[in-house]
Amino acid sequence: MKAIMAMGCGSLEIHDIAIPKVQKQWVLAKVYAFSLGSVERAIQRCKILVPYGRIIGSEGILKIFEVGIEVEHNIRGRLCIVNPLCKEKFLGIDLDGVAAEYVAIPKQCLELLPKEYETNEYLEKLPILKTITLGLFVAKESKDQSLLIVGSGFSAYTAAYIAKEKSTDIAFISSSPRSQMSELGIRSTSKSLKYENFDVIYISSFDKELVNRAIKSLKKDGKLILHPAIPYSIEFRLPPRDFKIVIAKYGRVSEGLNILNEVYSRLRKHIHLSNSFEEALYSRSLASIVILRSF
Repeated sequence: MKAIMAMGCGSLEIHDIAIPKVQKQWVLAKVYAFSLGSVERAIQRCKILVPYGRIIGSEGILKIFEVGIEVEHNIRGRLCIVNPLCKEKFLGIDLDGVAAEYVAIPKQCLELLPKEYETNEYLEKLPILKTITLGLFVAKESKDQSLLIVGSGFSAYTAAYIAKEKSTDIAFISSSPRSQMSELGIRSTSKSLKYENFDVIYISSFDKELVNRAIKSLKKDGKLILHPAIPYSIEFRLPPRDFKIVIAKYGRVSEGLNILNEVYSRLRKHIHLSNSFEEALYSRSLASIVILRSF
């Protein structure tokens, strides 16, 4: 099978490897579609180190076709959404991910998709559903408060779009000279952040200097929200300061489905859509979605 693998710091390569064997309490599944977003771009830039030979990919849609011992047989043939963080393990970092034609994965890392969404129309949208639920989490945590988003990648952009109507004031800071965040009508702060104070800061960047500057603008009783992959960053260290720290949580499939069409229509122009591993790996879009099979 074809898979995208980490072969050293910042080195992602496409390899043909054997289909994995299913383990106890795991399933073997065909990958219908997967996405490469903020986490995979960080691995590609050597901001997150993963074991040599690790298959990347933390979000995707799978169809189960073989189950291991202690897994119920009636889920064979069901379509599932991947939970990027499960059993305190991050897919594509701690465990092999879904950027492959087949994947062996713990059954607990999957959430069954309602059958009415098993259509080709939704196939290109569903691989980003869990990122959308992160945006919902940030929006809920910053409702009626001022919010600073650190970063301008796909996760940051998604959170900004969802949270902008719920926060009293929203701004972003980015190391990118041409950030797409501005098109959302969100103001860009100066990198010094002088005279700025925020109730909530969402860290979705793996740039250590940018993060450290941003944290200085958090109010004394403020809340710091971290993207779930930030603790894996080779550079990230929290400065010695007392404030509330929250790891953003991925939500249930049902939560993301409620706003999937609306959010996807806004994000679509920043997503590279193809059926090619090569195109996805080298795309300069905020995210790439690879569709391997259709219904």
